[in-house]
Amino acid sequence: MKNQSQSHKNILVLGSKKGLKLPKSRIFKVYAANGAISLISKLKKAKNFELNCVTAAVIYLRHKEIRKKILNSKPNRFVIKGNLNIQDVKKDFNHKFKYKKFDNNVEINFFQSKFFKRSKLSLFFSEYFYEKNFIKKIIHFIKILFNFKKNIGVSTGFFSLLLALDENKKSNIIISGISMQEGSHFFKKKRLFIKRARVDLYLFKNLKKNFKERLYTTDKHQSLDLNIKYFKE
Repeated sequence: MKNQSQSHKNILVLGSKKGLKLPKSRIFKVYAANGAISLISKLKKAKNFELNCVTAAVIYLRHKEIRKKILNSKPNRFVIKGNLNIQDVKKDFNHKFKYKKFDNNVEINFFQSKFFKRSKLSLFFSEYFYEKNFIKKIIHFIKILFNFKKNIGVSTGFFSLLLALDENKKSNIIISGISMQEGSHFFKKKRLFIKRARVDLYLFKNLKKNFKERLYTTDKHQSLDLNIKYFKE
């Protein structure tokens, strides 16, 4: 597949799956999730694109390795999920940047829900796949219902994809390194990230058609598994 239309600009959503293949075509924007932003140096084309870093407040605050990768990459824009004082972030950065915040889980869940066939119900049902053991599934839902666990829905990588779809309505959205399944990554993964991958897969299958038909992937196997177009240059 060549660039479908001169009016359609290629937008890259970058994750940390091992063996990722980066497009050679001109990229106008990159949305990178968490530590995957450090892989941006692998892009071979001119680097005059807008670099968006998408991360959760809890990740930025607790994971020094990921925070260091984000700071060293000097993104043009910082997109934050959760409660993080932007003034503290500005102290960490030594360059000017734009930012966007999703301040709380109500706002995050409202944003996510518009992309799926059954809206907020899809988000709730997706949590069934977070645990494999039935008893643990029940405990997980109790935590959600009693507000002990507010964070539901997609991973930060998938959230980056939703953000790219929302902000670039007439562009090709190219996935590279966003796995939607359990597997190897460039960076060490915690167990909760692996569990969230199962949730991602369910939600991807419930992505509305008008969003899904705009997606491309640089991974041939992913193209077949997820029934999305392969980005062939």
